[in-house]
Amino acid sequence: MPNNTFHLPLFDQQRSIPIVEPSRPSTATQLVTAAHAVVDVVVSETIERTRDAGQSITCGQGCSACCQQLVSVSRMEALALAELVARMPSERQAVIRARFAHSLKTLRAAGVVAPVAPGQRPHLSIEGSELTDEEWDAFVKRYFDLHLFCPFIEDNSCSIYPDRPMICREYMVTSPVCACAVLDREKIRTVDLPIGISQRFYEASGAFDPDSSAKTALVLALEWAETEPPSRIDGRTIFSFFQMLCLQG
Repeated sequence: MPNNTFHLPLFDQQRSIPIVEPSRPSTATQLVTAAHAVVDVVVSETIERTRDAGQSITCGQGCSACCQQLVSVSRMEALALAELVARMPSERQAVIRARFAHSLKTLRAAGVVAPVAPGQRPHLSIEGSELTDEEWDAFVKRYFDLHLFCPFIEDNSCSIYPDRPMICREYMVTSPVCACAVLDREKIRTVDLPIGISQRFYEASGAFDPDSSAKTALVLALEWAETEPPSRIDGRTIFSFFQMLCLQG
């Protein structure tokens, strides 16, 4: 597959990022992997700037406090995660799928995930743009208080670290770990990124395919993949539009 290049305006400089262009037809994994390469450059540059400003990123190996939070992923990322699980050895797959099933059962029992008819996508019990920030924050705290670790966590570390979702790559803090451990939003100091690539990827997908204009919780990714209609969009079209967004800065 040929290389393409993203020209990304970042901290008043132009960054050229070589990307393997998705094939035709493409898979969700190819599209998401291409976006990961861009996210990683943005995050790396941001970490450097943060350290130059005399601040330390307190996230590190063995700290999984944020892995109990409600992690939102786009439809395309949900499909990529399902593809990742499907490629795992059968024994490992069974372990991961059992964790997903346990999380879904717990969330339904707690009323965090709404009941759905057979064949329908599972969804959170509150959704929609009409929610206030306070209502959403309260719901996120309700999810956090269930203490459900991400199904991919092993010994307080991410077992799919190279393939972790974009929002996980972008989330960094400079505040003490203890604030994350109890989700104390007043004390958590997140690191602002100059460009939110996860949001841009989501917008690029939805601009061309209405089925892509949705997000879900990471723990619902496998169930989403099972009820997923065939994609109506060529991967390279999404990829090209995403590149355009990067160029706009």
